[in-house]
Amino acid sequence: DCVVVHSCMGLDDTPKEFLSEGELIRNASLFQGMDRSETRSRTWSLEYWKNKGEEDFHLFASRYYGYFFAVLKDRLLAATKGVEKAPKLTIAVMSDSNISPLLFMYGLEAEAKQRPP
Repeated sequence: DCVVVHSCMGLDDTPKEFLSEGELIRNASLFQGMDRSETRSRTWSLEYWKNKGEEDFHLFASRYYGYFFAVLKDRLLAATKGVEKAPKLTIAVMSDSNISPLLFMYGLEAEAKQRPP
């Protein structure tokens, strides 16, 4: 995690072993290999169920993220209906651990294999 934070912040104190190109992991630096593996771990279950068939994939995906969209839908509907306690502004913040599976679900498998910027 420290390597990711320091690299993203542009700090020059990341050990070169983490960033150097080479044969460390599939012709990538250790950092790139770790990053790809971590990102891939977020979509493997979706890939598995997609390979089982469209119906199984949709059932799994709806259970995987259905609750998030159900809560978001309820909040937005309450706001449009003027419910007094409904939030006036809804902001849904998502990390890459949530974005990558969503990209996969929307058919953007290639994009899901890489950490979003």
